[in-house]
Amino acid sequence: LIQEIVMDDDTFDSFVEGLNKYLTGNANLDYSYVISEYLGTGSDNRGKEKYAYIYNTKTISLKSSVFPDNLNNVNFARSPFIAYVQDLTPYNAAALKPFYLVGLHAKPCKCIQEMNKLE
Repeated sequence: LIQEIVMDDDTFDSFVEGLNKYLTGNANLDYSYVISEYLGTGSDNRGKEKYAYIYNTKTISLKSSVFPDNLNNVNFARSPFIAYVQDLTPYNAAALKPFYLVGLHAKPCKCIQEMNKLE
């Protein structure tokens, strides 16, 4: 999970492409990502940010992602960004079922209250 993304999508695409080259070298790996809309308070993008999950497509399959924008300004400083993923590793004896990743950038003074609202 990467938080506090304030760059435009083209710049973030270039970042992930460079990260792919750096991480993979000669390996047979491929990284992809899913990025949220701008989340937070305010009428423009100032004070707002995006979240992104970067994942190895050989080991993780992204099933879906969502940010419950109806929660902004009610329970959270920024809505959580939720990704539903499946572990694809063939050697995983536990054979994980699909699971959720929940990214939350809470205000430090309200982190307990915001985390409790995730229930």
